[in-house]
Amino acid sequence: MDQDKLRAALILGSLVGLIGIIMLFFSVDFGTEIAENWLAEEGGANMEYYHIAVQGFINNFIVAGGIMFAFGLIVTSVALYFR
Repeated sequence: MDQDKLRAALILGSLVGLIGIIMLFFSVDFGTEIAENWLAEEGGANMEYYHIAVQGFINNFIVAGGIMFAFGLIVTSVALYFR
């Protein structure tokens, strides 16, 4: 690989990894905000349904953030290895 492709892979991996870290650390805030928007669209719901929605949205952000962080870490590691 030439240096430009490696630099692009390094930047891409770093950005994806950073986005993944942000999603992991702020998953509670993001999940709660989306669940509150869902509750406002529904016009109200049972507290159990709201709790299930909050947990589901938080888990979605944790999984997506973990996948993005792992992908960014792998891409960055490979780019640094071949550099």
